[in-house]
Amino acid sequence: AALEAKGYAAFMRPFFEAMFLEKTPQSEAVVARAVRLPADIGSALLPRMARWDAGSMEAAVEAVRAPVLAVQCTYVNTERKRVPIQPGDTTPWLDLLRQGVTDVSVEILGGVGHFPQLVAPERLNPLLSAFFARAR
Repeated sequence: AALEAKGYAAFMRPFFEAMFLEKTPQSEAVVARAVRLPADIGSALLPRMARWDAGSMEAAVEAVRAPVLAVQCTYVNTERKRVPIQPGDTTPWLDLLRQGVTDVSVEILGGVGHFPQLVAPERLNPLLSAFFARAR
């Protein structure tokens, strides 16, 4: 089990590190927490998430009846690398939302990693405030 845990941590560390564009104390805290997840839980979680995405995502998106704010900063490209996106870019996820949700607002935060709430709250919070004000 210890070897399995080491293998899991060796996989998860670069997986989570790639979600950040630069190393900071906040990014290190997220990565450290991720690799502390017990290997048996994390090893089961990732394939389940992928199966749900492949089998249930489209129906779930089409069932949404409330306004949606989609904030995207990165995506995993065809080479399976997490890359930043810029305003004007789109992704398969954003295209799916635009097709399946009647009231969707899309905001791209360029130059920000996967966790804008940690890395750029000064950019994210005004978007959230405006969305919630509009949704009242």
